[in-house]
Amino acid sequence: MIFYGKLALSNIMKNKKLYFSYLLTSVFTMVMYYIISSLSLNVGLEGHSTLGSFMNLGRYVIIVFALIILLYANSFVIKRRKKEIALYGVLGMEKKHIMIMMFFETCIILLGSIFCGVVLGIIFSQLMYLVLINLLHMPTEFIFSIPLKSILETFIIFLLIFVTSLLFNLAIVKFSRPVELIMGSQNGEKEPKAKIIMTVIGLISLFSGYYIAISIDDPMTALLIFFVAVIFVVIGTYCLFVAGSITLLKLLKKNKRYYYQTNHFISLSSMIYRMKQNAVGLANICILCTCILVTLSSTVCLYKGIETTAKNSNTVDELLGTYDEGGERLFDIVRENLIKYHLEYSDYFELEKYEVLGKMKNNEIVFESEGNSNDLISIGLMTIDSFNKAFHQKSTLKDNEIIIYSDFDMNKLVLKLNNKDYKIKSQFGDSRIKGFNDYFSLEHLSIVVNNESIIDSFFEHKPSSLKVVGFNYEDHEKFIKTRKNILDDFTMIESGYTESNKQDNLESDYEIYGSFLFIGVFVSTMFLISAILIIYNKQLSEGFEDQKRFEILQNVGLSQKEVKGAIKSQVLIFFFLPLIVAIIHLCFAYPLILEVLSLFSMGHVNNYIGYCALCVFGLAFIYSVVYFLTARTYYSIVKR
Repeated sequence: MIFYGKLALSNIMKNKKLYFSYLLTSVFTMVMYYIISSLSLNVGLEGHSTLGSFMNLGRYVIIVFALIILLYANSFVIKRRKKEIALYGVLGMEKKHIMIMMFFETCIILLGSIFCGVVLGIIFSQLMYLVLINLLHMPTEFIFSIPLKSILETFIIFLLIFVTSLLFNLAIVKFSRPVELIMGSQNGEKEPKAKIIMTVIGLISLFSGYYIAISIDDPMTALLIFFVAVIFVVIGTYCLFVAGSITLLKLLKKNKRYYYQTNHFISLSSMIYRMKQNAVGLANICILCTCILVTLSSTVCLYKGIETTAKNSNTVDELLGTYDEGGERLFDIVRENLIKYHLEYSDYFELEKYEVLGKMKNNEIVFESEGNSNDLISIGLMTIDSFNKAFHQKSTLKDNEIIIYSDFDMNKLVLKLNNKDYKIKSQFGDSRIKGFNDYFSLEHLSIVVNNESIIDSFFEHKPSSLKVVGFNYEDHEKFIKTRKNILDDFTMIESGYTESNKQDNLESDYEIYGSFLFIGVFVSTMFLISAILIIYNKQLSEGFEDQKRFEILQNVGLSQKEVKGAIKSQVLIFFFLPLIVAIIHLCFAYPLILEVLSLFSMGHVNNYIGYCALCVFGLAFIYSVVYFLTARTYYSIVKR
């Protein structure tokens, strides 16, 4: 057994260029999983159910991607080692001995990866803990912890993944003949034919996805149909990369002026010969890049809009309301407890209103709740008496006059309500008039009329009135005690109430969107590493396959400069085509994503294009760095 262990270690060292990406990927995925697992078990984050749900979701995503990425990396390694493994058989080693050797190789890689992954995971998990509590604005102390359960989970999960890879490798040895293995690393794709049907399917799928993305203008519909558009775009991307790219290369080949140039001749000949395999890899990179751009830009937009959303949805620090008949009793209880507990407060108001949905068509308000949510607005109706009492005004109105407050520009002199014209006497500027805005994602319009009978005339069945009390306060801790007493007193005499507290809502939003951003960055990092791994392994594989061909070309007179030019031409196409297509996907997805984001946030949605631009530039920069490193690796192989 010692012999097999030494042989396995020797093989790994001799193939260190092949095993580098595999080992790096193993360590990276283990670090990622350990961090998420340890954070979900950190005692400092206990009691945050939303955060725990996001962390568990992140664990499952990382497990799936770790399985896919490591199996891909393993397939790349075993493909390049087939000839070496076959030579062991030719030299007299039986298949069972080769399998034992591969078992020891897997054990060495697994143990090395586990050790490095867990050690680095412990170090970076503490850093990620600090980042997370900062994102969530959580007033919690730093707690250093090393959950043994996370270490055990990491070991078991990746042991199973490595066992799966080992079984795959052993199956190749078991069911292949030495001749097949010797030729395995040299097998190339036959020159593919143009696939017209697949190209047509790809075009139809892609443009169907694009059409859905740009035509939907209702947030609820956008949320429901988002994944349908994604499926169409994914199918179209794969079909067009596999079929459309071949057609493009064949057209370029027919262009003799372009094709018969040294750089173009070599790169086109190389890519068209193995385009089927390359096209799938390019499509994978494109989809991963699109996922990075969409995930990062969306989560950053939601997170950056938290403060604005909280401000728009909560006009004061505390709002209490009821639809029951006991609204006056609620007002009395609130006033009594504010005095009893000596809570310093300001901007106090008591308001009775009717909250309904409607549409604005030119100068006409139609009270209805059906239709496209983009056309709907939230409407608050109240009498002049309720308005004056709540905001200490002394306004008067005639039956054909109204006072309005709006979240949007209202450059109108007259509004038509229930087929009757009402003159806009003035516009009120205090946002407290919104009270509870049950439809916070919609724009709001408050309308003050002269008396109750006018409101009665608007509806066949008048909705229940909402009694609202609101105020600002200085001491949140002191308010918590006051609120408990208010709610205890009120629920003793009434059945239900509605409450909205700005601080509580802000903390909840930070927990939800902060967790969303944290997991989004994690998942995007996984996508990015996956894309880089595919690029690196593909270029490494291409380099080994092109090595002898470029050696022959150099022997017949091709200069080093011409080799570099050919490599640059090929790698540029390979690298930047997926990124360009991913940016095009993002541009077409922009309207659909904007509609979905408007459901969750009133703030910073208009800045989404800026976040998209930042993500595009950031990804393009990283992409360019990887390009230069990959081109150098490829060139170092083929120039030998």
